[in-house]
This record gives sequence, structure tokens and C-alpha cells, in this order.
Amino acid sequence: MADITIHKNDTLKLDYLLQYLNENNTSKNIEIDSGEGTLKGYTKTESVIYNPEGNTGTTTIKINGQKIKIQVIGIPDNGGYLYNEGENEKFWNEDGGIFTSGGANESDLSFESDRIRINMSDDSSTEKVLRVYPLKKFDMTDYNTIYVSWEQQGDSSSNARNIMGVLKPNDDSDVIEFIQTTNDVYSRRQDSLDISSVNGDGRFYFGGYAGGGGLNRTVDARLYQMWVE
Repeated sequence: MADITIHKNDTLKLDYLLQYLNENNTSKNIEIDSGEGTLKGYTKTESVIYNPEGNTGTTTIKINGQKIKIQVIGIPDNGGYLYNEGENEKFWNEDGGIFTSGGANESDLSFESDRIRINMSDDSSTEKVLRVYPLKKFDMTDYNTIYVSWEQQGDSSSNARNIMGVLKPNDDSDVIEFIQTTNDVYSRRQDSLDISSVNGDGRFYFGGYAGGGGLNRTVDARLYQMWVE
């Protein structure tokens, strides 16, 4: 188990206490300026900066003779996945955000062992939209395409559709969006979205749309994988 867990885009600063010894291996009295006065003692606060440089995995660094195990997590992971059949769920669930409109609510969203699922019906004249997304942004500059592996097992209707998209940097209202336009129920398949024009840190999302009109259409959107290339 790691001692510390950080995101791959973060820089870790560790403060630690270092004991100074004199020539006889006995501690020598030093003074530390704490910012709130001077402390007398045998230790001094030092710092080390660790930057994972965009990689994920586990590494060990040595500080003052002590090994510290650091787990670096992040999305996209080293395989380019934003979500992969349950892997990286933490960023969508614990560290995720939800957007709802038209009466959609969090109970329409579930995290299952190998997929993220949105199951909701338009039981009124107002269209429902639900989007789920990781709060952590990532730099999209070097990527051209987002891919998804998903299915729609609700009604066969233009009022029941899957959605994926990108919230552009610095403006969460400016989006590039793919809305599944076919009216069919379909089994798991792959679709893609061109993001080559997006530069900088943005967010991506998966969602479901149940159109209005009181038609009582149900969308059952299931995301299995999302990745970037």
C-alpha cells in the first residue's frame, strides 16, 4: 500500500524533519525560524518536491534515509483510458460531477462493475439531460480524438439518445458534443468525437438524453470505455 497518493498532473511537496549531527555524532543545537518566532531544538524542516511528469504507477523516493512509497494515479492513464470497464471509476464517481436538467436526478445514474449507466424516462413535457464527468481537467492539446464503447438499451426513438462531449478550456458552457442520432436500440459499439481543435485543459463527459413531449421515452445509456488518441 502506498504511503501517499497523488494525481499525475500534481506536484507533491513534502516537508520533513532532518536531524543535524556534529563530528562526534551528537546532535548540535540549532535554531529554526518558524515564522512565528525562533524554536530551539535538534531538527530542521526541509522540503522535497516530487513531480510525476504525467506518468502513472507506483514509485519510491528516499528522504533522510526513509523510503516513501508514492502512488501516482490519473486520467488519461498510461493506456489513454479515461474509463475502462470499471477502472478509473474513482474520477467519475468519488471525484466526479453531475449536471442535470429537466427533472433528471442523481438516482438516474449508477456505477456498475464494468460500466457507467444512465437510465431515465421523459415522463413530462420537459426533456431530461444528465451528464457525468470527472472534476479533474486534463490537457487535450496533444489528442485528436475521443473514442467511446457504449450501448443504448432503452427505447428505439430519437427521444432516447446517448451523449458524449468535451467542455472546452476556461468555459464550461462552450462544448463539442456528439449526440447519438440514430433511433435504434443498439448493442455495444464504438463511436468517436474529433477534438483536434481543443487546446488546453478541458473536461469530458458522458450523458443521456430523454426528449420531451410527454412520450415517456426511456434512455438506457451504458458506457464501457472512453479513451483518447
